[in-house]
Amino acid sequence: MQTFIKSIHDIYPLPEDDLNRLFEVGKEVFIPKRTILIRKGEVNRSLYLLKSGIVRGYIREGNRESTIWYAAPGEAVYSSWGFTKGLRSQIYIATSSDCEALHFHKEEIEELALSSQALSIWVRKLFEHLLLTTDQWLIELIQPLASRRYEALINKSPELLQAIPLKELASFLGITPQSLSRIRAEKGKEKED
Repeated sequence: MQTFIKSIHDIYPLPEDDLNRLFEVGKEVFIPKRTILIRKGEVNRSLYLLKSGIVRGYIREGNRESTIWYAAPGEAVYSSWGFTKGLRSQIYIATSSDCEALHFHKEEIEELALSSQALSIWVRKLFEHLLLTTDQWLIELIQPLASRRYEALINKSPELLQAIPLKELASFLGITPQSLSRIRAEKGKEKED
């Protein structure tokens, strides 16, 4: 719990009363592994603050899924289309592991932002952080070598490597599971040397 509270304060330090209000308004939820939180084509105005677990955003083409992002503990998960504009989601959002989160509806986030200056700043900083995270993912994904994309992922979120299936990770990196196994073996050999 202390790690989760630290991640909240890392966004913007909240006075104790405002932190308590955040926990009073947010509903604590447990979400089992492989639960679809948001379906493509659905309007969803929820926001989840992850306490534990891994969530991914992905697109589905026929039977093939391509992961486009991951969220780790301390990060927010939501459909940008639904949350901001009330539009249909363009992607699926699902858990890759069992998760615990604080769940909010858009109206609750807006009320929190209006309830105090500190919470207003915290909400703004949360969305600034999400923008920067998205930009960083995009920069890392355009790296020409899959081994560099893998290395960037290790540096940013090593916990992802333990929590998500090889097939999902390979789709996120834009390579086959076999290529990912080769890269992992090479990285392991480099560490030994």
